[in-house]
Amino acid sequence: MSLQWINPGLRTVAAMARQLPSCRAHARRTERLGRHVPYGSDGNRAQVLDIFAPKDRTEPLPVVLYIHGGGFSLAAKETHTHVVQRIAAAGYVVFNIDYRLGAEGAFPAGLEDSCAALHWVLDHAADYGGDPERLAYAGESAGANLILALSLVGAHRFPAPFAQALYERHPKPLAILPACGMLEVHRAERFIDNEALRPLFRKRIAAVCRGYLRNQVADDMLASPLAVLEGFDELPARGFPAIYTVCGGADPILDDSDRLEAARQRLGIEGGYHVEPDQVHAYHLFPWLAATPSAWQRQLDFLDRIVAPSGI
Repeated sequence: MSLQWINPGLRTVAAMARQLPSCRAHARRTERLGRHVPYGSDGNRAQVLDIFAPKDRTEPLPVVLYIHGGGFSLAAKETHTHVVQRIAAAGYVVFNIDYRLGAEGAFPAGLEDSCAALHWVLDHAADYGGDPERLAYAGESAGANLILALSLVGAHRFPAPFAQALYERHPKPLAILPACGMLEVHRAERFIDNEALRPLFRKRIAAVCRGYLRNQVADDMLASPLAVLEGFDELPARGFPAIYTVCGGADPILDDSDRLEAARQRLGIEGGYHVEPDQVHAYHLFPWLAATPSAWQRQLDFLDRIVAPSGI
């Protein structure tokens, strides 16, 4: 399914990244242990994942579940290969997933797929040299929305059957990296009515929000996981994974990351936050930018401290 969701611009970005010396170095240090591995039970071709790990591993390594962004309608795991290879090269077994997109992927489909992928990872991580007890989630933009929702589903009981099933499974992520997230798709007017934003940005944000909510599910609170987290007076009894967020200072949806950081501090969740001045949305995905290496160094240092990978 993947290639139909990669527009020419994303293809170009992915191709450029593969040619850069830094990305080639990460690729040389890692290997792909699985490609297009099904994680779903109904044969949907969107429900597949790739697996990457360091070549020189000698013992079980921490696990990262990576969920790409793209406004719930674009991109694929292939567009993010250079990203997950960077994480894998730092000492992690990374599961990079596809999930349903566009009309097929409107809420709750994307979150259902994320939950199904997590079930699969918990069942099979050890088969690929991963330690599921040292688990983290990472993703940007729409992917940040999904990993924050996934964290909520594991920590707090919600009524949807897929949420109940994951709650009963009790995953225990130690950390999440929700970069530059579109974390509340309700109340899109907060961006659409903001005349300080360029019309192109407002139009795109409106399309993302309305598209993800097109199913008009009655119980759709998890489509806006930031609003759910902000509604907590205290942490769930199970606690919550540590959160580290990076975002560009020129990102039109920076406000959602600011709000996430405020909620994190108010609730006493461990973590940190870095805003890179003048940088655009998802700047850390573009390896030719001068600010990208430091963005990843901050995130990987955080994972190293919280998830404590063994040396490789």
